[in-house]
Amino acid sequence: MKTDHCVWMYSYLYWSNWMNKARVERSALDGADRMTYLDDLGRVSGLVIDFDSSRLYFADLDRHSIESVDLTTGTDRHVIMTDLDRPYGLTQFRDFVYWTDQGTRTIERAHKVTGQNRTRIRYTDAAVMDISVIHNSRQIGEFCCFVLLLHTY
Repeated sequence: MKTDHCVWMYSYLYWSNWMNKARVERSALDGADRMTYLDDLGRVSGLVIDFDSSRLYFADLDRHSIESVDLTTGTDRHVIMTDLDRPYGLTQFRDFVYWTDQGTRTIERAHKVTGQNRTRIRYTDAAVMDISVIHNSRQIGEFCCFVLLLHTY
């Protein structure tokens, strides 16, 4: 089984599965209660949870899009961005989603609900595979301010 990105919330783990029919799956942290959480997808390359709005965001390589669904039910699906080249890494912070695009070799952001205010943050020379945000509001205890972590391979 090919699994790409995994995220967890409370007692669940979410991951993309590209085998046979692409889908997002969910299970308890001990692997019990495994289920298909989302289907009717292309290859999902990035997953991120927005804890404030209880939504799961995902980047779809085949549909060239970024979408979101209600985290609890997997319903209320919204397309945030379309016509992206090869969206891969994905993260969310405050009102924005941030993603890496392997086709354009860029890091970009847009409003997490409307897709407006799309901004190209930078071009990269490397194939950036993932992106993370670290902020004290997302941590237990004290930490630093706003940091974007880029993972290249």
